[in-house]
Amino acid sequence: MVRVIITASLCFLSTLSLGAEFKVTLGAGQSSVVYRADDPALENDDHKSTAPFFALNLKNNIDYAQKHWLGAGVDFEKIDDMQVTGFRALDYQWRFSPRWHTGAFIGAASVDNIVPQNGYYYGAHIGLFALEKRLSVDLEWRHGEGLARDKQPGEPSEGRPDIFLDYSSLGLQASWHF
Repeated sequence: MVRVIITASLCFLSTLSLGAEFKVTLGAGQSSVVYRADDPALENDDHKSTAPFFALNLKNNIDYAQKHWLGAGVDFEKIDDMQVTGFRALDYQWRFSPRWHTGAFIGAASVDNIVPQNGYYYGAHIGLFALEKRLSVDLEWRHGEGLARDKQPGEPSEGRPDIFLDYSSLGLQASWHF
C-alpha cells in the first residue's frame, strides 16, 4: 500500500501540473483461477466465478493535448470466494479520440486466503466516454500471476512447499471521473 501511495504522490507532484483526475469504478466480471500446488484434486477443479468489482484510481495528465494520463490505483474483487486486492503501481491511459480511451497497468496483487498470497498483477482496458468525460463504460481484462503462499499444516505436503495461483478476469464496468 505504501508503494501505491508513493507512486500516486509522484504522479501528482510532476512538473507538469496539467490536471489530475480521481476515478471511482464499479462493475462485475467473470474470473477463472488456476492453482499450481502438486495436488491433482485442487488443480483439476473448475474455479470460475462471477463477482462485483470496485476500484479507486488517481491519474495525472502528462501532456498538453490531454491524451496521455499516468497514475496509480487499488482494485477490489472476489475470485473463487477469496478477496483480491490489486495495486496498480503504474496505470497508463491514452485518450485516442474525444470519446474513446484505452490503457494498461502493472502492479501487484494479494489474495486474502489462509495466509496472504502475493504476486504480479497486470491488465488492459478499452472504454467509451458516455457523459462528457465524466462517465465511462469500460471492458477490462485483469490478470494475477504467480500469487504464492506456503502450504499450511494439514494440507498435502508432497511435491513443492508452495501453492501458486494464477487468475484472469474479464469485466464490464462503469467509472465516474472527478
